Amino acid sequence: MVPRNLRMELMSIAHDVPMGGHLGSKKILDRIDKVFNWPNMHDNVRRFCESCEVCQKTIPKGMLGRVPLSKMPLIDIPFKRVAIDLIGPIYPASEEGHKFILTLIDYATRYPEAVALKKIIRLQ
Repeated sequence: MVPRNLRMELMSIAHDVPMGGHLGSKKILDRIDKVFNWPNMHDNVRRFCESCEVCQKTIPKGMLGRVPLSKMPLIDIPFKRVAIDLIGPIYPASEEGHKFILTLIDYATRYPEAVALKKIIRLQ
C-alpha cells in the first residue's frame, strides 16, 4: 500500500522520467501494479496520464475523434440576440480617464458598438 502523500511522486517517476517514456495509462499501470497498490489506483493513474501536459501536446493527429457538427440556430431578427463584453482595466487610461470598454455585437447583422467607460459598478 502506497501512502497518499507518495502516490503523485510514484506516478511521476513511472510516467515522466526519461526512462518512463510518457507511456499511456495502461502501460504505466502494468509497470507499477506488480509492486504497488492503493484504493482507486487505476482511476488515479488514468487521470494523471490524461492531465500530462507533454502527452497532450505530442498526441498524434487523428487519435482523438472529432465532435460531430450540429445545427446552429439561425438568428435573423436584428438585436434579438447580442453578445456583450466588458474589456479592462486598460492601462494607461485615456486622456479623459477612460479605463474600460463596453462592447456589444449583434448576432444577426454583426453590427458592433463600443462605449468607453471611466469606471464600472459591480452588482452582487
